[in-house]
Amino acid sequence: MSTNAVYLVQISKDTIEVFSESQTGVLNLAGLASSENPLEEARNIASSLLGAEDAITEQELPFQDTFGSSPLYEANTFRPRIWRRGPPGAVGKEISGFLYRYPGLRQAMKSGDFIAAGTAIQRSRKLKSFRPFLWYLAGDEARVRAWLESIEFAIRQDPFNKADANAVSILARLPDNGRTYLAGYFRADIAAYLAQLLNKGNCAQAKLHFLDETELKLAFRVQ
Repeated sequence: MSTNAVYLVQISKDTIEVFSESQTGVLNLAGLASSENPLEEARNIASSLLGAEDAITEQELPFQDTFGSSPLYEANTFRPRIWRRGPPGAVGKEISGFLYRYPGLRQAMKSGDFIAAGTAIQRSRKLKSFRPFLWYLAGDEARVRAWLESIEFAIRQDPFNKADANAVSILARLPDNGRTYLAGYFRADIAAYLAQLLNKGNCAQAKLHFLDETELKLAFRVQ
C-alpha cells in the first residue's frame, strides 16, 4: 500500500477535498467530492486509495480557528471539518499544521477574498511550505497576472497622520468586490516630494510595478 493515510477536508457543506499521504509523508491532492452527500463520495475515494484492509479506521480531527478568537457574529456559520482515514497512527506535525490552516485559505479563495487568502499565507509557515500546491490552486500565471494588473491604485495625502504631516497613502481598489484597502504609505522622503506636487493641484496616477511577500512597488505619473 503506497498510501499511508487519507485526509478528508470539508470546506463547505457540499464540497470535500481529499488528500493522500504517502509512506514518506508527502501530501497530495487526490480528489474532490462535490455533491449533496460529499462525505460518502469522499470515503469512496479514500477507500480506492487505501485498499480493502481491516485496519482502516476513521478519526475526525479537532479543528482550530485559523486565526485569533471566534467572532461575535459570522454570516457563514459553516465550520470546516477534517477526517483522517487509514491505519491507526499520529498525524505528522507538518501535515497537521497545513490542514488546520488550509480550510480558511480555501474558503477565502472560493469567496474571492484574495486579501484574506494572502493574509493566511503570509501568517502561516506551514502553508508557505506547500508553495507549488498554492500556485496550482491560484491557477495559471496569466490568470494571476491579469488579476493583479486589474487592481486600481490611488495616491492620497494624509495630512492628519500623527507620524508625518506630509504622509501620502496608497489605496488599492480590488476588482472582485470593489472595496478599497490601504496598501501602505510612501517613504517619508518620497512623500515630502509628492506632497509638494499634490499641493499645487497636480494629479497622480499609479499602477503596479512589482510585488512580493514583503514589498510593493508602484510606477506612478504626476500630471
